[in-house]
Amino acid sequence: MAALDGLRGFALLGMLAWHAELEWVRGGFARMTIFFVLAGFLATRSLTRSYEHASQGRAFVRFWGRRARRLLPVPVLGVAWAVAVTAWIGGPHARERLTGDAASALFSFTNWRLILDDQPYGAMFETRSAFQHYWSLSLEEQSFLLLPLLLGVALWIGRDRVWVPLAVLGALAVALGLLPYVISMGPDTAYYGTHVRLGEFLFGVVAALALDRLRTDDIPRVALRAVGVAGAVGLAVLVATMLTVDRETEWIYQGGMVLFAVPTVAIIAAVSLRRPGVSSVLGMPPLAALGRWAFSIYVLHWPLYLLLADLLPDLDRAALVTLQLVSAIAAGAIIHHLIERPLMAGRPGMEAQSSGWPSIPGVRQLGLLIEHRPIPTLVVAVTLVLASTLLVPRGDGPIDFEAPPPPIIAQSGQGPAVAMFGGSNSFMLSSGLQAWGQDREDVSIAAGSTVPRCGLIAEDQREATNMMGGDARMEPPPSECLEPVRRWSTVAGAQEIDVAVVVASRFDLGRWQLPGRTDVVDIHHPAYQEYVRTRMADVVRAVTDAGASAVVFTTHLPPLPTGRATERERIERAAAVYTDLATEVADADPAVTVADLWTWAEGLPTNEFEALFADPVHPSAEGGERIWAEALGPHIDRLLDASGR
Repeated sequence: MAALDGLRGFALLGMLAWHAELEWVRGGFARMTIFFVLAGFLATRSLTRSYEHASQGRAFVRFWGRRARRLLPVPVLGVAWAVAVTAWIGGPHARERLTGDAASALFSFTNWRLILDDQPYGAMFETRSAFQHYWSLSLEEQSFLLLPLLLGVALWIGRDRVWVPLAVLGALAVALGLLPYVISMGPDTAYYGTHVRLGEFLFGVVAALALDRLRTDDIPRVALRAVGVAGAVGLAVLVATMLTVDRETEWIYQGGMVLFAVPTVAIIAAVSLRRPGVSSVLGMPPLAALGRWAFSIYVLHWPLYLLLADLLPDLDRAALVTLQLVSAIAAGAIIHHLIERPLMAGRPGMEAQSSGWPSIPGVRQLGLLIEHRPIPTLVVAVTLVLASTLLVPRGDGPIDFEAPPPPIIAQSGQGPAVAMFGGSNSFMLSSGLQAWGQDREDVSIAAGSTVPRCGLIAEDQREATNMMGGDARMEPPPSECLEPVRRWSTVAGAQEIDVAVVVASRFDLGRWQLPGRTDVVDIHHPAYQEYVRTRMADVVRAVTDAGASAVVFTTHLPPLPTGRATERERIERAAAVYTDLATEVADADPAVTVADLWTWAEGLPTNEFEALFADPVHPSAEGGERIWAEALGPHIDRLLDASGR
C-alpha cells in the first residue's frame, strides 16, 4: 500500500531532520517506533501468507532468506562507505574503534556494543562515529530472527482459537515495552536493548494478525469511521511528539517509548482499512517514494552528513542542512534502484532478463552474482570490508587515566616556574607545556598537580556520564579529588611555582548536587555560580599564599565541531559563564588572568578543531602542543612581559 510506504516516509523525514540538527524537531527519536511497529506488521503479513503455501518451518526459512537478501547487501555497502568516511575525516578515537565498529555493524550487534561501552544515544551528536546509526538496523535484524519463532509459538498455543495468539503476543509486547518501568535499568539500555524494543515490533505483529481476521464489509460504518478518526489522531500525536517531546524527558526511558506504538497501530489500522483521510495524506507520491527508498537512505545518510559538515565547515547553516537532506535522499534513491529493488524482485534461478538489474556495466554482473550466489558473495564482501579497516592508520587511542601521569622534568631555564593544575584536561595539556618550555632559558617547567577525573568542585555528587546533557548518572567524585585546593597549595609551595595555570574540568561545567542542597544544578544556577566563585577565590589565595605570583584560569575546550547544535550551544554557554566568573575573580585580584581557549578555538576550521583531540573529551599530545603554542603560551609570555620578568 502506498500509504504504508508514506508512513515509513513520514518517519524517515523525522529522522533526517533530527539528524540534520533542525532544532524544531525535538522528538525525532519517536520515528524509530514507527519503523519498528511497521516492520513487525509487514513481516507478519509476509509470514502468514507464506503459511498458506508451505509448512511453518519452510515458511520461516523463506522469510529469513528474503530478509537476508534485502537487509544484508545494502548495509554491507553502507559499512564500506562508513569505513571510507572514517578513514577520510575520522579523528583518532574513531579510527581506534574502526574495526570493532565495522564488525558490530556487519554482524548486527551495534546496539549491544553501545550499551556495553556506555555510549548514550546523544553521543552520535558529540562524537564522529559513522557507524552509530547501525544500532537500529542491528536491533531490526535481531528482531527478525526472533519474530518467526515467537509467532510460531503463539500460533501453536492458540491453534484453532483465533484470539489466543493475539492475547499472548499483545501481553508480551506490553510486558517488554514496560520492562524499564518495572526493572531499573539505564536510559541507554532502555533505548538500545533488544529485550525492550522488541515489544514495539510485537505491536506490529498483533496489528497484522488482528487485521488479517477482519473484512471491511463486516465492520459497521460507525466502527470504520472511528478507526479513521483514531488514525488521524494517531498521526497528529506523532507529529506533536516529534515537535515537543525532548529526548532528555525521563519518562521516555521508563517505559514511555512503547506508548508511541499505540498511535502507530491506529494509523496502520486506518490505512489497512482504507480510511480516506489518513490514507490520502500518507499516500501522497513524494511521501510514498521516500518510504520505498527509506532503507537505503537510512544506511547511507549519517556518514554523508558527517562528511559534508567536515568538508564544508564555513557553509551557511541552512545551505548545509539542505545539501545534507538532498544528497542523502538522492544517494538512497540511486542505491534503491540499483541494488535494493532488484534484490527484492529477483529470485535465485530466474533468467537475467527478468531479474530487474539495470544494464550498467559491472552492476548487472555484480547483481546477478549476489542474487545467484548470495552467501559466498556476502562472505567475500564482509571479509574485504573488515580487512580494509586494518589498513586505516590509527591515531592516539582512548586515554587510559588509570595510569599515573608521566613525570614532567624541570627544564634548564632559570626563569619563572610554570605549572598546570586541574583534572584530565590539564594532564593532557601538560605535554604541550613541556614542549612550549623546551630549550627556553627564560622559563622553567614544574610538574604541578593534574589528577584525572577531578576539577575545582569536589563535594557531594556529580553527573558522571554525558554531563552536558542526555543520559547520565549521579555518583560521588573519586576520593583522590577531595580537597584539591589544599593539595594544590602544597604542590605550589613545594615546587616554588610562579605561574599556576588552572584548566577548567568538564566536571566543573557539569551538573552537581552542591553541599547542603537536595536538587541538582548546573553552572547557570545562581547557587552554582556563587560556589564556583568561592572555589576560584580559594584557589587564588591558596596558590599565591604558597608563593605563586600569578594564576591563569582557562575555559574548558569541548570537541564538538559537528555535534548536535543544542548540545554544542549548551557547552558554549557553560564555558562562557565559567569565563565570566573567572573574569570577575580576575577583576578583583591583579594576580589573576583568564585565557579564553574557547574564543581562540572558534576561529579554527572544523578539521583543525577535530585534530586537537585524542578522544571525545581530551586533547591529544599534538593538540596540546598546538594549544600551548598558539593560545596558552603567548598568554603566559604577555603576562610575564607585563610583570617585567
